[in-house]
Amino acid sequence: LARYGRTAEGLADIEAAIAIERRVRPDGANLATMLENLAVPLRTLGRRREALAALDEAAAILGRRNSNTRERILLALDTGDVALASRLLPEHRVEASGPLSFTRLLHGLLAARIALAEREPAAALAAIAQVRADIHDSGLAAYLAEYSWEADLLEGGAHRANADPARACAALERAVAQAESLFDPASPALAQSREALAACGEPLRADQPATTFRRARRAIAPLPSGEG
Repeated sequence: LARYGRTAEGLADIEAAIAIERRVRPDGANLATMLENLAVPLRTLGRRREALAALDEAAAILGRRNSNTRERILLALDTGDVALASRLLPEHRVEASGPLSFTRLLHGLLAARIALAEREPAAALAAIAQVRADIHDSGLAAYLAEYSWEADLLEGGAHRANADPARACAALERAVAQAESLFDPASPALAQSREALAACGEPLRADQPATTFRRARRAIAPLPSGEG
């Protein structure tokens, strides 16, 4: 539910599952995974301290896995701490797993978000291009629509930062079309995609890239990562 946009309902379900798991296996791997999942809707709802506490508890059980590090990066970006996000990125390990590496895809999207927050649209576009190439080369593009949606959303922002409204609007039109097929009508991700498209032809103010994408990042749903 939380993944596809029904954040409050998803949060309630995760909290209920955690309560059961604490009674049955209070120090197990399942609890750590649930706590990392809990951090996602908490972050989306702006409850950042609680999200960080959940990540800390998960790390105390299983160490800081990629999924944990990814949420910490997103939290740092949400609060405008780009320096922290950049320092954490090397901790997000890229692991080969056959013809398609989910960690490579996620790492590329994280790198693109950080580059945008650093006002480096060329670096963001380079990272996005690699993500797209990996999706294409995998032969599994039909099953990776959420990754493509996020790439479109970030690409639109990068072109807008480059004062290229035609390319920005084209990318954001794709993002909206993908979001409409992927997410619940009430999803923050869909709302932010539409908002970004509505503004795609407007010039960015000097202070706008970081603030604009902070809101968009909060709306991004957790992706199926295969990360541990």
